[in-house]
Amino acid sequence: MITNEFASSTAFPAFAHGRVWVACAIALCSIAGKAQSGEHMSIVFDAPGAGSGLYQGTFANAVNREGKITGWYVDSNGANWGFLRDRNGAFATVSAPGAGSGAGQGTLPAGINETGTITGDFVDANGAYHGFIRDADGHYKVFDAPGAGSTPGAGTYAVAINNKGTIAGYFVDVDDAYHAYVREPNGTVTTFDPPGSVYTTVSLYTGLNDSGTVIGIYQDSAGTVHGFKRTADKKITVISPPAVAGAANLDVLPAGINDDGTVAGGFTDSNSISHGFLRLDGGRMDVFDVPGAGTNPGAGTQAVGVAQNDLTTGYWLDASDVYHGFMRHRGGRLESFDVLGAGNTAGSLTGTTPQKISSAGEVVGFVQDNSYVYHGFLRSADGDDCDADDAATHND
Repeated sequence: MITNEFASSTAFPAFAHGRVWVACAIALCSIAGKAQSGEHMSIVFDAPGAGSGLYQGTFANAVNREGKITGWYVDSNGANWGFLRDRNGAFATVSAPGAGSGAGQGTLPAGINETGTITGDFVDANGAYHGFIRDADGHYKVFDAPGAGSTPGAGTYAVAINNKGTIAGYFVDVDDAYHAYVREPNGTVTTFDPPGSVYTTVSLYTGLNDSGTVIGIYQDSAGTVHGFKRTADKKITVISPPAVAGAANLDVLPAGINDDGTVAGGFTDSNSISHGFLRLDGGRMDVFDVPGAGTNPGAGTQAVGVAQNDLTTGYWLDASDVYHGFMRHRGGRLESFDVLGAGNTAGSLTGTTPQKISSAGEVVGFVQDNSYVYHGFLRSADGDDCDADDAATHND
């Protein structure tokens, strides 16, 4: 299964933190073996205070329909700080009460809904994790799942919030075992594990929809990773690999779910190559590979999010171990893209890594430059041309 190793390359032009760089990302579209070009506007940005050292920088993690982006940045001391960026480029700091300020500590926003409410987790001064909610007015609530541990690395991880205010996530207990949970808007927390699970987590991408359906993975006692879907009425369905050669009993990663119940994700075959899939609510699964995706072990295609019109985003790893983003349109048309400034050095595990797609079809994620520094990006949904006027209106 493809794993983003938090690395990227190709030199970024210098710019001040809190400024953005607007660029035309030229995409190559593959349609039944034919190529055509198209243009989308990409905005690349750094949060104020983001570090510029190795593996530091800005991680854009979620976006809502209004274009509000949340995520976190790693400062020059290695501490994590959350941020909220509005459509006009203004930044607000997201810092949960109780978050530590040392290296590896701090606030890590994971999701934002259409009302502007943010959820995520924070690491306290002792290294334990706790969930938080930040409403649109900047008020915080902190919570812990029942049974969550309090030792370093243990605790409560909040990874998704829907428009009703329901939160999904997972927690690590005192025995270092992982379990999933759902938190209702009234504060009620329900924990669960699929039958046979020894390790359960909710998807770190878009693991919850407005119907209250949760997706994630669990590991059985034999070490096989399965996907699952849990509906609001607590019914759990196993998401299995498609019936294709070499797919049986291998790892499945459901990553994103839309309000129709369509799930985007990936699975590994017997050669440890990843393939993307789109699973409709009725169970039909469409499998796809982005042209150019590597066929060496560890390479391939991973879908991470799907909008209401089945517009799907994700990333693919080529044979040179460089990441690229993609869009898959309804009907199967695939469009590959690289945000300008993304790394492309062979063997670096760098490049463009989309994280989520909004209901409006905008994609948010991050790139890593040749100095292994991260930068957030927002990619437009409508393919607006990039001209001087566009750049001027989007420059902070």
